[in-house]
Amino acid sequence: YRDEKLVGGGVRQDTVRDTTAKGGVRAARGGYSQSVAFTGDGTRLVALRGDGVTVWDVARGVATGEFRSADKAFQNRLAITPDGALAVTASTDGRLRVYDLRTGAVRQLVGHEGWIDSVAVSPDGKWLASSSAEAPIFVWQLS
Repeated sequence: YRDEKLVGGGVRQDTVRDTTAKGGVRAARGGYSQSVAFTGDGTRLVALRGDGVTVWDVARGVATGEFRSADKAFQNRLAITPDGALAVTASTDGRLRVYDLRTGAVRQLVGHEGWIDSVAVSPDGKWLASSSAEAPIFVWQLS
């Protein structure tokens, strides 16, 4: 994500950088992340960790929520609905996890037989697509 002021990314440590600030750092630091994504309005950054997601307030540089799956499966892909209400993760156990970032509820979608390689949310936020090596593309209704 880039809007001429903000750059999001993470390899060993979550950091949100404001390229207009002195030194370019807007201190949002956490731990290792597999993936990060901004909400549609750019106010929050969601970081995927192995067992769940952490939500960051970009302006303040602080974590505002942590959501974990009880089963502790390794989650490796991330997508967010355009309204920022849901974060969807894919995992190596063949399940998708849908985190409601408003309530903290987590639900699972089951259909793949193995490692899920990709996950995407439609622009209207109503559909989720996922793919894996062993199966065709699955399309799920989110709303």
